[in-house]
Amino acid sequence: MDIPFKIVRVDDQDVIVVDDEVFDWGLDDGSISHANRFSSNKETMRAIHDDIRKYFLESLGEQLGFEVSMRDVNEALRVGYIDDKR
Repeated sequence: MDIPFKIVRVDDQDVIVVDDEVFDWGLDDGSISHANRFSSNKETMRAIHDDIRKYFLESLGEQLGFEVSMRDVNEALRVGYIDDKR
């Protein structure tokens, strides 16, 4: 079964909608500022981005009930749904 998946604009913010429910996920501005202060080089910034990606995918997977990859997310954004792997 395919699960509807899209990004919509709400109150000047892009939000992910999965199966007609808003995926309530994000990073607060303080965390982003803190990370930027400690990212003194490209390697550190890449590690921070990797951690954010991992946290995002884990959170999305928890909501969906199965593990997802960035490839799954990118494909879902392209076609409008994510394959249900349950």
